[in-house]
Parts: sequence; C-alpha cells; structure tokens
Amino acid sequence: MSERILLLNMFPDYEPPEALNEVLSQAAIVAADIDPASGSVRIAAHTDKYIPKRSIDQMANEIGRMYGLKSLVLTVTHPEDQLHCVDAEELRDLFVSCNSMNRGSLAGAQWLWDGSELTVKLLGNGKKELEECIPAVQRNLRERFAVPVTIRIEAGASLEGQALFDAMDSIRAKLMKERPAAVPQKEKEKSAVPVSEAFYGKVFRGAVTPMKDLDLDMGVVSVEGKVFAVDHKELKKRNAWVISFDMTDNYGSVRINRFLETKEAQPILDNVKVGSVLKVQGKLELNRYAERYMTKVIERKVSDNTACYVEFGHDRYEVDESLGYNRDEIG
Repeated sequence: MSERILLLNMFPDYEPPEALNEVLSQAAIVAADIDPASGSVRIAAHTDKYIPKRSIDQMANEIGRMYGLKSLVLTVTHPEDQLHCVDAEELRDLFVSCNSMNRGSLAGAQWLWDGSELTVKLLGNGKKELEECIPAVQRNLRERFAVPVTIRIEAGASLEGQALFDAMDSIRAKLMKERPAAVPQKEKEKSAVPVSEAFYGKVFRGAVTPMKDLDLDMGVVSVEGKVFAVDHKELKKRNAWVISFDMTDNYGSVRINRFLETKEAQPILDNVKVGSVLKVQGKLELNRYAERYMTKVIERKVSDNTACYVEFGHDRYEVDESLGYNRDEIG
C-alpha cells in the first residue's frame, strides 16, 4: 500500500471517543483485506501512541455495526517505546485468554518493567500455569510492538493452614481500618441491638476451607477471599438481578452466582465491590446444568443457599441447593 491512508478517512462517519480522537487522527492503515462477498474486513494500522486493546476492539465493533459489516478485525501496532504503557488489566487478560485459571493467580499481582523485561510478582502461587502461557503473551506483544519481550514469573509466599487464615485476617483488618469513621449515634440508639455482621443471609461459623482443597464430597463449606471481579446483570423486565462476582484466596478462585429480585439483591449490590474481603458458605455441586439453569431458573423461586462455582483443572463446580434438588425442572 504505497499511498498513506488514515484509518478515520476510511470510515468518515465514525466519531471516536474524545480521549482517543487525537491518537486515532494519525492512525495510518498499513494493510487491508476486504471481502465484499462475505462482508468481512481485516485492517492493520499503526499509531505512535499506545491504545488499549479493549478500546480497539470496542471501536471495531462500533464501526462494524455502523457500516453493516459481518466482521471487522482491527489490529494496531505501536512503537517500541510504548511497550511500558500497556496497562496491568490488558497484560492480565493476555494470560487469562490462554488459561482462565490464571485469573485467580494474578489477583493483586505486581507488573514491573525493566527495559523489555517484564517481571510478574504474584501474591501466592500459580507460577507453573502462568509460565506455560508466556510464549503466547510474548508473541502477542512482539507482533504489536516489534520487540522481543522477556517475561519472568515470581511466586509469592506459599501459605498453608493457619498462616493462610492469618493472611486473610490481615487483609480484612486493613480494609476495616480504611473505612470512614462512623457518625456518633445518640445514647438511645447505642442501646439498640447490634447489627449483624452478615449483610446477606444468616451469620455462620466454622473453619474456612482453602479454595485449592475444595472437593465435591465436602458438603457445606465456607470459603474466604478477596473480590477481584464483579459482573452483575440487571433483568429490568423481571425487576431482578443475576448476582455474579469472583473472589480468590490467592490459591484458587470462586465465582458466586445468584438470581435475586432487586429488593433482595440490594445488600449485595451495595456491599460487594472489587477489593472486598468476604466469607461465603454453601454446598458444592458439579455444574453440568449451568447454561440451562441460567435461562430457566428465573421462572421459579430460588432457595436461600448461596451459589458459587470453583474452578480447578478443566472442571467446574457449583454451589446451588435449588438446582441440586430440582434437576428435572432444568430439563
């Protein structure tokens, strides 16, 4: 392609977000493959400043819909000096796209650049699984920044037993210290019955099980960890929510799923945030019915048990009393 063609000139009706307008105004197309018969377009462009991949993917989707394309694949390369601008979220997603189990291992990780060498410092373990994905991550970065990248994974302290519980208590204590001080109450209000420490469901006691040790035969278990992702879905027509969030104890990860009417879901919506340290109790069950469950469970009353699944290996395990005793209802 001898003539320099700007990306935005090829799609003049598209208006990029204001934050990206200056960068994209100089984005030049270096290669293009257009197939009118299938309505698919593949474009490679170059910008002098780094653009997060999630922004590039969003832009490709918007342009594709605007111009009625069945497929628009947009890849963007950047100069070598922009390599350090890649944010932690995008680096994490590169490892997670290789192996979804890496999400829990990377919770709270530090990403340190030294030239073209990247060091990933983990809070816990998971080093072996992450190292298996290094070649794929290196290839992606080399293709986008035209520079070979060296990646090292450093595992954190391998906590077990009481040491693991003490570490979680330390995280929880730190978060409690950072909370704003409560507004003084009137003397009369001080004599009221103390508010339960549980913001949803009943208070429960008992030992916490490390997520890496969870097994289907355990029955009801308690897990404790830090929330690292929240993905609730609102069902406006049903005046309800599908509660969904992920938590980790740095040795495994757990996803909490639950269908609730809006009023009942509100305490969870208000209290569960990324960084929250929670303790959850429920019964493990093999998740063979997840897809059918998600489409039909909203048609009936859900029991009071907390639902979650735990990933280890290539299997998934889910806690859900209602599904466990009503499988015929799922179909």
